[in-house]
Amino acid sequence: GRVRAPRALTGFIEAEKVRKVLSGGVKNSPIDPTGKTQVADPATGAKLGEAGVYSNVPYARVEYTAERITAYFNLDLGLIRGYGLGDDAMNLLVSLALLKVRRFVDGSLRLRTACDLLLTGVRGFELPAESTLLADVQAGIKACAAQFAKPPVTLLKTKVKLDKAKEASA
Repeated sequence: GRVRAPRALTGFIEAEKVRKVLSGGVKNSPIDPTGKTQVADPATGAKLGEAGVYSNVPYARVEYTAERITAYFNLDLGLIRGYGLGDDAMNLLVSLALLKVRRFVDGSLRLRTACDLLLTGVRGFELPAESTLLADVQAGIKACAAQFAKPPVTLLKTKVKLDKAKEASA
């Protein structure tokens, strides 16, 4: 079985006044830009130069633009408090969640192939700087050191049954 736990940090991005942008072009072959057939088509019996794959292929593309794009984040403080880990651990988890949000919005916001987003403003909550949040996380780790596993890495040993047929074919 799998342990299922609700996410304490969630987010989504919403766009307003979305419009289609039609574009397109031609995929050019650097080998033969003349537009002649590159291969024969045995399915139809066509010979080279009669049918098949062309070196210059036109295409159409539909992209979208929006007047406004907003990212929303939700940090469930009640869920984190419900873990009953104490104030130091709660502060660590909140700082870590805010650090993830800060790194998301400060990082490369290339969420789609042709879409680079820039942060233009924050409303409702002033997100601290990354350096401040990183210092808070580091301080929280030190404050919660007693709650971490000792040693911090758990080694597991288990017997593994190898499938001889798969091993032979590899």
